[in-house]
Amino acid sequence: MKKIILLTGVLACIYCHAQVHTGQLAWKFHTQGKIVATPCMDGQSLYYGSEDGYVYALDAQAGRLIWKVKTIGDRYFPKGEIQKAALVTGDAVYFGSRDYNIYALNRSTGVGLWNMKEHGSWVIATPMEKAGNLYFGSTDGNLYAVRIE
Repeated sequence: MKKIILLTGVLACIYCHAQVHTGQLAWKFHTQGKIVATPCMDGQSLYYGSEDGYVYALDAQAGRLIWKVKTIGDRYFPKGEIQKAALVTGDAVYFGSRDYNIYALNRSTGVGLWNMKEHGSWVIATPMEKAGNLYFGSTDGNLYAVRIE
């Protein structure tokens, strides 16, 4: 696997630079919303969310879309913006959204495994996993734990 550098900004695009010293652009991928969430990788795949309400899985070397999945949305936040990094562990991708949900997707296919609505608070913290539990914070100031094994 070649070394790559990923750069994002408040633009609706993620950039991959193949050369550290020259800054040569290897590929770029556009979304319909700003990208403020930090991308995460596992092996050959790159996962990130956008303020367009989609979470994306890309081939990290080619920038090719593997899958994308739309959040449910909410009355006040119909796009279901994603503002923090996802967590990839085991066979799942976990992430939160401004539509008050935490999501679990199959990391290979993007098929939804489950989602849980946290009523009244955005789930915009990056989740973490420890000993079969998924931990995440929300804008109500609480830390939540969900058993995932």
